[in-house]
Amino acid sequence: MTRRPTRRAFTLIETIAAMVIVATISAVLSTVLYAATDAYASAEEGRRAVDGSSLAIETISREIRRQPPPTSTSLPCSLISASASHLEFESGLIIERQGSALTLTRPDQDTAILLDPVDSVEFRLFADGPPGGAPLDPDAGDEPGTARVVEISIDAGMGTLTTRLFLRSSLASGS
Repeated sequence: MTRRPTRRAFTLIETIAAMVIVATISAVLSTVLYAATDAYASAEEGRRAVDGSSLAIETISREIRRQPPPTSTSLPCSLISASASHLEFESGLIIERQGSALTLTRPDQDTAILLDPVDSVEFRLFADGPPGGAPLDPDAGDEPGTARVVEISIDAGMGTLTTRLFLRSSLASGS
């Protein structure tokens, strides 16, 4: 009696079933990987926005701290012009939003872009320090030079960073 050799191979149905299983697993994994990659990219974009805002606030803080006391003894600080998106000091330092960028202009130097793009920038002045004190309104006639505190808020798309700085005062201002 002769025996036929037995062949060990996959049938067509087994091969198709294996391909369907592998394709299903691949589809699920690609969806998960795509979502993870998208989340990572979004987190990276947020980190960059926060880092840029933080660096801009640090630069502005340093420049404001470097401002000399006012030349006039009747005003407590050297701030000569202010609005919600603009600060100008006696020394010629200007910090403002121009279009979608936050810029800093030092005296006798070109304008430097601190942050671009920026969704919003707001400067608020206070005659008294926190926690009390109503904000000054230069547009309504309040003198910017009477400010003792400036609050800076920057929103670059992933949250708002805010800081308050005490302005250098003249000792002869009587306050």
